[in-house]
Amino acid sequence: MTIREAREDDYAAIIAVRNAEGVPWPEKARTVEALRELDRNRGPDKFCRRWVSEGTDGVVGFSSCVQGWPYNGKMTLMAEVAVLEGWRGRGLGTRLFAALREAAERQGPAWLCADGYSLYPRGAGFLAARGFRETWRETPVELDVAGASLDRFEEEKAALERQGFSFRTMADLAGDPGRDGKLYRLYTALAPTVPCEEGYVYEAPSFEDWRKEQIEDPSTLPEAYQVVLYGDRWIGLKEVGKGAAPGSVACGLMAVAPEFRRRGLARVMQRKTIEYAKRSGCAVLKSCTATCNFPMQELYASLGYRKLYEWSQHMMEIQGAG
Repeated sequence: MTIREAREDDYAAIIAVRNAEGVPWPEKARTVEALRELDRNRGPDKFCRRWVSEGTDGVVGFSSCVQGWPYNGKMTLMAEVAVLEGWRGRGLGTRLFAALREAAERQGPAWLCADGYSLYPRGAGFLAARGFRETWRETPVELDVAGASLDRFEEEKAALERQGFSFRTMADLAGDPGRDGKLYRLYTALAPTVPCEEGYVYEAPSFEDWRKEQIEDPSTLPEAYQVVLYGDRWIGLKEVGKGAAPGSVACGLMAVAPEFRRRGLARVMQRKTIEYAKRSGCAVLKSCTATCNFPMQELYASLGYRKLYEWSQHMMEIQGAG
């Protein structure tokens, strides 16, 4: 088996290995075109390298190291290692990880981050053996749109509108020349207020990086991305975009300014998303919430979402080759 740096013509093999794992969340590129799109949208200054394990049967495993948003003042590098089931236990994962670890060390001080899944406890053991520690855990959830109820939705929304709240979408607000700046300030104000791991200090991305991910990303659905206003004040949002699986919609951050919580605003944003999904013919809504975020867990359950498995974040600090 040869471990070599991946080329663009390896994308199909990389996607095949990833899809063979059968993990539907967190949402990762599941097609060659989606992977290419991610690379095209990544800034030229962002680190991204991949490796493959190749033999006479072709590519049977890969690893990747991709720069993410900073964490507690340091660069983050997202690590992924995957090997086809029939080739596991032969040291390929170890060699693939060694390649990415060496490349990560050359980037200087950074956090190396990796995903774990309760479906695959062996993966968590692999990470622990290499110095990672678990720092966070979430529950992916999924809703069958066809069976979801919208009973009394209009009543709930109208009651809040009478109190001065309005529910808009990113597309609705396109005529506001200051929309992107207002949404950026809202996002970076709300993101630090949601549950997070102990010791985490939120570091806002630059406006340019945020805009690439939130506005310019082709997976974003402006007609579904929710914004809540109270008079002229922007106070809540819910990220909504195309899911990796055909016919699915994926939901990201949802938050309301702390002084406006417990009024039913999040529930209306959720139900507006269900309404959009029904109208657009979407079959499945996907989201994820922290296992410790009990109010959000209860909200998802009340709307008919079902829990899938648990996803965990694993991290290790690297000091750099120098």
